[in-house]
Amino acid sequence: MKEAQNTHLQPGLPIFVEIGEAKEKLHSKIVGFQDGKYIIIAQPSTVNAVTPKLTIGSTAVIKYVHEGSIIAFRSPVVEQIQHPDQLVFVNFPSNLTRQNLRAQKRYSCSFPVKFRIAAEAVEAKLVDISLGGCCSSIDNVAVSHMETPPVVGDDIELSVQQPGKNTWASLPGKINNTFGRNDRSHYGIAFQQKNEETENLIRQIIFQSIPV
Repeated sequence: MKEAQNTHLQPGLPIFVEIGEAKEKLHSKIVGFQDGKYIIIAQPSTVNAVTPKLTIGSTAVIKYVHEGSIIAFRSPVVEQIQHPDQLVFVNFPSNLTRQNLRAQKRYSCSFPVKFRIAAEAVEAKLVDISLGGCCSSIDNVAVSHMETPPVVGDDIELSVQQPGKNTWASLPGKINNTFGRNDRSHYGIAFQQKNEETENLIRQIIFQSIPV
């Protein structure tokens, strides 16, 4: 496993870092590693001054994309330095998890979004997601108050707060199917007009859905 893993760990590799129980995904990168001993990463950047940075003794969940798969591992921080750069040393992991993005697998999640159709927008939630599409649910009360409730074939837009940021991004899509469950209406959505930016956003949401 070490041999396969070492091929991933190239300097400059962008990664996402989750600290302890924090839900926010922070951006960082691989700086280097010593085989079987430690991995060096840049101290994650954060837009929230309250968000804790990695310190000795804290645990980091690290995720990144390699050859169409999400690689993830959990590891404690063993050292940090401030000069000449802010760097963090984590234990070299003994176990990895791998999820294939290319298989268009659906990942269960519970991610708040705004569901927009025409001029209307309502609060909704992602139930699952893949690179190709998602299932979004809306409370039936909210649906009943919409001037034009969503139907199969409608073009819609999901507004998503980007993980680890205060900015919002849009995921355009088309409704492929719809069904009811309990007190919510569910909509199967195929993503439209995908580009590198939207695919990166989808990957970030998937990152948050994969346990380590």
